[in-house]
Amino acid sequence: MEQFYRRDGVGNAIVTGPSGVGKSHLTYGLARFMNEQFKVYDNPRSILFVSVVSLFNKVEESFSIDNGFSKAKMVDLLTKVDYLFLDDLGKESRKDGNKAKNEWRHQLLYEVLDNRHNTIINTNLSSEQIKNLYADDFGNGALSSRILEGVMGNSFVYPKDMQDRRY
Repeated sequence: MEQFYRRDGVGNAIVTGPSGVGKSHLTYGLARFMNEQFKVYDNPRSILFVSVVSLFNKVEESFSIDNGFSKAKMVDLLTKVDYLFLDDLGKESRKDGNKAKNEWRHQLLYEVLDNRHNTIINTNLSSEQIKNLYADDFGNGALSSRILEGVMGNSFVYPKDMQDRRY
């Protein structure tokens, strides 16, 4: 993945697998390595690693207090950064029955992903689960299409039977 992006490749990448196998660790390490490599090759780029859950918590918190994480500011930042790493995609979509909150979160994701390329995502979800989870909001698969844009040949899948390393 790093070589693909260092050579100005365009498209998203995805790392998927069971909980606790090291997806966040791997993608955070990739973000740091890419940052260093771009500097070595005298081609600095902006790189941002963000927890999807923390992102939504901060934006939602900004509704009641001015914490500097307004929706407009975050969409602007997330669309302008050269390489965006989204940690734990899918965790923001709670199965708590709050459909309006999920739709709002999905709309924000759509606004970001529709206006950018080169997003590296880690998730517990398979591509089929991504299609199912994000298909209902727009009725045409627009969000799942944005998430999976360009991942063909640019993905890493941990084995399904891999053990949780946190235990």
